[in-house]
Amino acid sequence: MKSRIGASWLWPVVFLFLIVGVGGCSGGGGGEASGSGGGGDAGPGGDPSGLNPTCTDADKDGYYKEGGSCGTADCNDSAVAIHPGATEICDSNDNDCDGSVDEGGVCGPTCTDADHDGYSIEGGACGTVDCDDGDGAIHPGASEVCGDGNDNDCSGGDAVCPPTCTDADKDGYYKEGGSCGTADCNDSAVAIHPGATEICDSNDNDCDGSVDEGGVCGPTCTDADHDGYSIEGGACGTVDCDDGDGAIHPGASEVCGDGKDNDCAGGDQVCPASSPSALPDTGQTKCYDNTQEIPCPSPGQPFYGQDANYTINPLSYSNNGNGTVTDNVTGLVWQREDDNTTRTWDAAMTYCQDLGLAGSTDWRLPSKKEFMGLVNYKIPYSGPTIDTNAFQSTISWYWSSTTYAYGPSYAWVLYFSNGYVNYSGKGNNNYVRCVRGGQ
Repeated sequence: MKSRIGASWLWPVVFLFLIVGVGGCSGGGGGEASGSGGGGDAGPGGDPSGLNPTCTDADKDGYYKEGGSCGTADCNDSAVAIHPGATEICDSNDNDCDGSVDEGGVCGPTCTDADHDGYSIEGGACGTVDCDDGDGAIHPGASEVCGDGNDNDCSGGDAVCPPTCTDADKDGYYKEGGSCGTADCNDSAVAIHPGATEICDSNDNDCDGSVDEGGVCGPTCTDADHDGYSIEGGACGTVDCDDGDGAIHPGASEVCGDGKDNDCAGGDQVCPASSPSALPDTGQTKCYDNTQEIPCPSPGQPFYGQDANYTINPLSYSNNGNGTVTDNVTGLVWQREDDNTTRTWDAAMTYCQDLGLAGSTDWRLPSKKEFMGLVNYKIPYSGPTIDTNAFQSTISWYWSSTTYAYGPSYAWVLYFSNGYVNYSGKGNNNYVRCVRGGQ
């Protein structure tokens, strides 16, 4: 029993020796055997024992696709440039077989430039940001176009266009005003602009909103009747009390009893009462009762006291030989011959005031009473009822200066065909004979 048990442990040892010995002898003694696939390189069949692994290197880059005991696995055994430790390049491959593609920034930043203007939307390493990647004309560095609603150069907004400044008259001022400067109120006149000298021309020369200010036109003097006197007075001179009548103004000759303040002295002048001795005789020689002519009665008889009963201051005239006649009774000096021209009443007044005759300039239109003193009622119709030796060319109706009391637009006239007096509208045309003195 002891001898069996003692010898039985040797079998396993012997068996192991035999295996080792056989393997060693095969490897050592058979170099060719190994090369032919019977040994260390298992070849396609491999080594089922795992002691001799299969290591495939199709691209001959020194790395095997199996990895494991063959070394770090070649992740692409068909590309010699792809293997563990290779340099990673930007080619969408995992060149160094570390499980990442194009890592390490080898491709640079991702820069999106959809409009191909050379600028991308990412900014940073891609450069200045393209603020509009849908428009190739909009990018940093582009020319900014003011007022087009676009931020052409990506500077933050559209540029504000400079103001439009119009200077049509080339005076250095612009009609827009504002940022163009003080506005030119008239861009068609070079002399009208801010700061110009204001002159009297009904324009706002200096564009200050006022026309002809600063007294450049002097006082406003209204002279509607063109007699040289105005209604304002003051700097315009003495006030014209009637600017609708050229014959009425300061300095005009006052005509007593005509109802007008001819010389603007404050009222019509009251004519002085005439002495009975200064009234000429009428020349009347006929007497009448209530219905017909009768022999002139004696004192105490009916109808006595008529004009024909008296002969006081008979008509008497002196021809002065200079176009004038002196009434020897009244002392009035008359224009001997009229100019055979009819005029309105206003024109008649002016004509006499402007008359320069026989060295005198104080001629005037006679009053009604003065004119009636020329009538010789002894002369029958159709006259003329005036001394034709003393006066020449006496015809028709003549103006007096006396205004009709019941109608200021009328004046008294005398008809020398029969010595009749009546009133006439001042706008009518009648003849004129002027007088001087007696006032």
